[in-house]
Amino acid sequence: MTFRTRRTIFYSLVLLFALIAPIIVLMSFGYSVNLRKWHVEKTGGIFIKSKTPRMSLFLDGTFVKETSFLSGNALITDITPGPHLLRLEKADFYSISKTVEVAPVTVTEFRNILLIPNPVIAATSTPEEVRAIGEWLLSPMAGKMPAGVSASAENPSPKKLGTVTRDRKKNLLMGTGTSTRVLASDVHSFAEIGEKIIFVSANGFLAAMDIKSGDMQTLGRPGFFISEKPFRFIASPSDETAILDSAGGLFLLDAENQLTLVRGDVERASFDRTGAKLLFATSHSIETLWRVNADYQPFQKKGTRESVFRSDEPILDAQWFFDDNNHILIRKKREVLFTELDARGGRNAVILVPEKTDEIATVPDLGARVFFKIGNAWFTITL
Repeated sequence: MTFRTRRTIFYSLVLLFALIAPIIVLMSFGYSVNLRKWHVEKTGGIFIKSKTPRMSLFLDGTFVKETSFLSGNALITDITPGPHLLRLEKADFYSISKTVEVAPVTVTEFRNILLIPNPVIAATSTPEEVRAIGEWLLSPMAGKMPAGVSASAENPSPKKLGTVTRDRKKNLLMGTGTSTRVLASDVHSFAEIGEKIIFVSANGFLAAMDIKSGDMQTLGRPGFFISEKPFRFIASPSDETAILDSAGGLFLLDAENQLTLVRGDVERASFDRTGAKLLFATSHSIETLWRVNADYQPFQKKGTRESVFRSDEPILDAQWFFDDNNHILIRKKREVLFTELDARGGRNAVILVPEKTDEIATVPDLGARVFFKIGNAWFTITL
């Protein structure tokens, strides 16, 4: 190779690098070169994270790529800013669609995508699953049982160490091992949550007692509605407690013992697996209340309330899907629905059970499974 040839090749490569380098730099900052119009334009992207691998992604009706076999992730880049129809499909699964507003130099993320099998397969629950359901429904986090259910007239004076109950005279009692100790009198409702006892007096005062130290603190008189119907206390993993009074008034007691009214006419409430969100339902609507600042898009702030679902038909129950804390199970008279929480681009819902059920349940330790009951039999759907 002659010196002139080497010099020609060298300068050709330098010229090629000079032409390509700016394009690479622009693309790294979210720009692309439109060769038709001969100008540089800003573009955006869409990132998908799903537990469903090998899922096909269509953008505006055109196949783009599949999600990774191992991670279930996919990134679509160089998308023109504006609204785009994103469709996610896989054989033998229900597809979902979203209208995504792509912003310049921004990647719009959807991190909790879940496709539901079609058809949905249900199997009879195992004895272990039935036992786990029963234990969960009796826990203070499930929000199913009324407060003080252990305080029955048949057991008015417990002596077992640490047992807390309420007698016929509305005295709150604790067993010491050989006798009982009166903790408080004229108690309407109570619950043991962690290492403390929370109770409401018959005249509407809220108080808490540390079980170990015995220290008691009056937390206020917030305006509870009190009738013969017992309160419900729902525990959160983040040391908060939701309180439902006799008329469905929902109050939130935070970790600093500050009590606030959320809304009235609530029939059921529960926290997600981490305590980041509170789910509450009336007879015709479902909402969530964020208890932390979200660290993923759409970056909801603490205190944000979202309307999740509304129905002309009565809502009989609503439960978290604990596997991702971003889907919920909804029981209606003739069907059980499964819907996502992320409202961006429209929520997708699927009918999991197209028939009348008597109860639904989800259990944190069995996060990917949902349960429904018909008669005396429990059934399991694994998603």
